[in-house]
Amino acid sequence: MTECWRRKAEKDLIQQKSPWRRIAITASAMVGVLLIAASYRYVESRGTFASVTAVTPALCHRVAGIGGVADIAADKAGNAYIAAADGLFVYDGRVVERLSGTPKNFHPAALAVSDDGVIATIFRQGETWDLSVFSVAAPATVKEMGRLSADSLTDPAALVALPGGRFYIVNKHASRTALGRWLDDTFLVPRAEIQFFDGMKFVTVATRLNSPAGVAMAPDGSHLYVSQELPRSLISFSRNDFTGALADAALTSLPAAPTKLALAKDGSLIVAAWPNKGTGAVYQVKTQNGVLQSPELIYGSQQGPVTAVAATGGHVLIGSGRQLLDCRL
Repeated sequence: MTECWRRKAEKDLIQQKSPWRRIAITASAMVGVLLIAASYRYVESRGTFASVTAVTPALCHRVAGIGGVADIAADKAGNAYIAAADGLFVYDGRVVERLSGTPKNFHPAALAVSDDGVIATIFRQGETWDLSVFSVAAPATVKEMGRLSADSLTDPAALVALPGGRFYIVNKHASRTALGRWLDDTFLVPRAEIQFFDGMKFVTVATRLNSPAGVAMAPDGSHLYVSQELPRSLISFSRNDFTGALADAALTSLPAAPTKLALAKDGSLIVAAWPNKGTGAVYQVKTQNGVLQSPELIYGSQQGPVTAVAATGGHVLIGSGRQLLDCRL
């Protein structure tokens, strides 16, 4: 017993003489736990453990005349405007037509249509992003009404167009560097934001978001919905129509990574998403007073991601890098 106490006393003495050793052990343990947690969060956010069920609505056909789709937006008349790699198109439910009147080398990445019929697009212009607005001047013809470029457009992914030349724009990344964006995506650093253009200037109305990729507004304008791709979630904000300010963020998780958003006639959200790499899905999410309900899978494919969606009448348009599908809800 005396020998045991002696050894314990010697061990305690060594530890007292080596405080840095205890600190190093504690720090190493903490770093190990953080790395394990970060690794799990990384693989989970990218759908490593997710799966997709192949689901196709019964009445669904491929629309001829268009290939890769970047974004889709429908107007009140039921026309769907399509941003594609090679220009701007319109689909009236029967045929697709290319719209003339756009700038040269025009490759829109996102678009929206306001209630007063203005078509707003975001496209790359050299090293900067531009927001350009068009009016429909004649059948299959648009006229550019104005163009806007600002430092606030760091990495715009989607927009909502309001009457009076106002816009909500989600920046998927606030960082301008490849390293900063890699850190944001890898470690899910919440640095992205939502910008509101009030007709004269840009105002930041929401911050600390993770890779926001889509945005839509409730029919009555009371709420703004935003998708977060890597954390696999939707956010519902209440909004002030006069100032554009957002508040009361409510988070809803999804089983897949949501990207572009659209509104159905009943006010529900149609959500483009990817469960895991190389797969695509579309969900319908009912809303009640701005509160998002449980998602319902209405389309699933193992043939590549869904890049955009839109709802017009009783139809859902589903765009991908290969095709445009017109499906009945």
